[in-house]
Amino acid sequence: MLNLIVAAWMALPLYPLNPTVQDTLAPMSIHLAAGINGPNHLAGLGPYASIKYELLVKHPLVIRGSLDYNYGRIGSALYPDGRLHVATLSAEMLVYRGTNHTTGYMGAGLVYYRGFLSLDNDAADSLYRNESVTNVDLGGRLGVRLLLGLRFSRDIALELGLTEVRPTLRTTTEQANGGYSELNERVRLHDVRLTVGYILPLRR
Repeated sequence: MLNLIVAAWMALPLYPLNPTVQDTLAPMSIHLAAGINGPNHLAGLGPYASIKYELLVKHPLVIRGSLDYNYGRIGSALYPDGRLHVATLSAEMLVYRGTNHTTGYMGAGLVYYRGFLSLDNDAADSLYRNESVTNVDLGGRLGVRLLLGLRFSRDIALELGLTEVRPTLRTTTEQANGGYSELNERVRLHDVRLTVGYILPLRR
C-alpha cells in the first residue's frame, strides 16, 4: 500500500506548471462525489457519497469541509449479520498544482466519525438469547485522513482517500439481577475510498 501511495504521489503534477496569476481553481466551489468505500474490520465494500465546500485561501492552498456518508454490510465474526451506516464530518487542507487540463492535489485533515450499527433481527435475537446483549452501538471518534487526487478539465475529480479512526464499540448486556452492564472496546478502522466527483464553481 505504501508503494502505491508513493507512486501515485510521484505521478501527480505537483510541480509548478502554472504561475499564480493564472490560477486554475475557482475561489469557492461545491464538490459532489460518489464512489466505493473499501472493507474494514467491521463492514465490507459499500457505496460512498459526499458533499464538500472548497475555499481557495491562497495559491496553492485550499481548505475543504465535507459531509460524507457510506454504507456497508457488517462482516465482523462477532456480529456477522447487519448493516453499518457511517456519517463523517471532515476539515482538510489541500495543496495543488496543474493546468486547466489536469490538476493534481494532495492533502490531509481531521475527521469526526460516527457509525450506526443495525443488526438483522436474527442476529439481534441470537445475541439476546445466548449472551443477553440488548444493544450494540458504535460511538463517535476523531480520526485522520490522507488524500490524493486528480482533476480533469477543471470540473471532474478522481480521488483516493485513506482514513484512520478508532471508535468505541459499546455492548450493553442485561444482568440476571435486572441491571445492565456496558463493555467498551476500541475498534481500529482503516478505510480506503475511491471516488469520482463533479465540481461546481460558486465564484470564478
